[in-house]
Amino acid sequence: MRWTMTTPGYGYAYAWRNGPRWSLDHLRHGRILGFLRTLWFTLVLGHISESCQECGRPYLLWWADNELYDAVTGLGAKGGSTPGLFCLDCFDRKAREKGIRLRWKPESA
Repeated sequence: MRWTMTTPGYGYAYAWRNGPRWSLDHLRHGRILGFLRTLWFTLVLGHISESCQECGRPYLLWWADNELYDAVTGLGAKGGSTPGLFCLDCFDRKAREKGIRLRWKPESA
């Protein structure tokens, strides 16, 4: 049988295959809580999507202009790209630490 996204149990098997790797990335960067949360969400709950690179929580899909994202994360100055994304809470906290005030509004895609 070929595994596809619609195969029953695919999401859980995908999470089991990739969850430890995603978790270890948090551990490599010294984020113990992110490591534990990612292990919990992937291995216990079967969450198959990315989690916040800062805290390890799953996040809603959101978007910010590249200029704003680079200003908040500081990645534009380094010329690099981020290995993952941030949840709204962590992105907002990072923005406040840099003196950037955000106002979130829901929009239809």
